[in-house]
Amino acid sequence: MGFYINSLGTYNEGDRQGEDTEVSQRPDWRYRWTGEAWEIPLNELKDAKWAEIKAERDYLEQAGVPYLGKVIDSDTVSIQRIAIAVQAAQAVVEAEQPFKLYWTMQDNTTLEMDAAQVVGMSVSLAQYSNSLHQIARALREQIDAAKTAEELKAIKWPE
Repeated sequence: MGFYINSLGTYNEGDRQGEDTEVSQRPDWRYRWTGEAWEIPLNELKDAKWAEIKAERDYLEQAGVPYLGKVIDSDTVSIQRIAIAVQAAQAVVEAEQPFKLYWTMQDNTTLEMDAAQVVGMSVSLAQYSNSLHQIARALREQIDAAKTAEELKAIKWPE
């Protein structure tokens, strides 16, 4: 029993048929025979690298955001809570009433904030998210420009 590529480029295991070319065993389904070796097509490597970059961006986007010397939570539920707090702060400012809020930070300490600081949380979140997306876009350009698997391997999210 062997491993073969037929004239249409289809990989087969078993007995040789006609003009099939004998090859080494394919490492896994992603690999294509180049005529000399098994390789994952560059476009598939690019897709995988982009997925890796997006996953890191999404993780960082929800891992917390620096604010007023602390870190605020930035997961989905926390973002909803911040949006509600910002709405409340804006309503109180509009009504010309005093406002004070104690916000629990990621390290479970609390930070007393006035209305402007509460609104500042959403600004900080937006700026942080934007910076992550700018980094991801720059990495996407590098991915698109890569000509080899080695170039793709060198593309990493900055420390």
